[in-house]
Formats: sequence, structure tokens, C-alpha cells
Amino acid sequence: KDGFQCVKYSHGTCKPSHFIKAAKIEGVIQAALEQITQTGSFRETPPCLEENRIRIEALEANLSNLRRSLTRARVAYLHGVDSLEDYIQSKRTFAVEIKNQTAKWKELNIEMQCQTRAQRKCSSVTEVLKCDISNLAKNKALSSIIDRIVFFRPEEKIIIYFSRKS
Repeated sequence: KDGFQCVKYSHGTCKPSHFIKAAKIEGVIQAALEQITQTGSFRETPPCLEENRIRIEALEANLSNLRRSLTRARVAYLHGVDSLEDYIQSKRTFAVEIKNQTAKWKELNIEMQCQTRAQRKCSSVTEVLKCDISNLAKNKALSSIIDRIVFFRPEEKIIIYFSRKS
């Protein structure tokens, strides 16, 4: 009535009770969302935003160097320093490396955008939870970012699984 119970326990297939009071779990969820909003730190999301920014800057510098090297190889060929075969080999090598580095750069940028969007969404849901609105409206807001919540009674541990579609 004032909390949540394991569905399997209710159906008799789970032996121990995993009941938790609604106020307790609501507080934990709100605290978790506030922490995510402040830090942008999701446990399953690999490196945090700042690490990604540093990696992106390093990739951009590396890409710039590779493009300059490609230009220098072309100039060396045009001035007769390198043969056509040398230039073709250099061009292939640099083109492959530029393609690989660009793919990594795009992947990190997409990851950062997703992480930033998720952080903003958590922030807006946190604000909704603080408002004086119905429990149904709060539940709907939470459902937009949370897939499920699992509570382990023996360890007093709560795991929040965030939706990947948010």
C-alpha cells in the first residue's frame, strides 16, 4: 500500500520479501537523478564527458597532423623529391589513417551527444519530481528515462536501469 513488492514474491515464486517503502525508493531515485544531473556520470556509460572531450581534441590534433603530412607528401612528389610510387604509397597510408581517426572522432562525438542529452533529460525529470504534481505524472516522467528498478533486500541495494531510447 505504501511501497513496492517483488512481483515474483506476490505470485509465490520468490521466497524472500523484497518490499521497500515508496518514500525510501523515491528518495534514492531522486538522489541518483540529481547526482547524474550534476556529474553526468552513468555507471555503464564509458568514459565521462571530460575524458571524451580530451580524446576528441587529441583526435582532432592527430587528424590535422595527418592532413598536413599528406599535403607535404604531395608537395614532395610535385617537387621531385619523391617518386610517384612513393607518393601513392604515402597517400594510401595517410588516407587509411585519416579514415580510421575520423571514424573514432565521429563515434566519440555521437557518444558525447547521447550522454549530454541523457543528462539534460535527467535534469528535467528531476525538476518534475520536485513539483507538486500527481504521482501518475511523476511516474510518467520517470518512465520516460527509466526502464526498471531492482531492489535487493539482503544487500539493501537498488539498481536503476535507464532506458536506452531516451
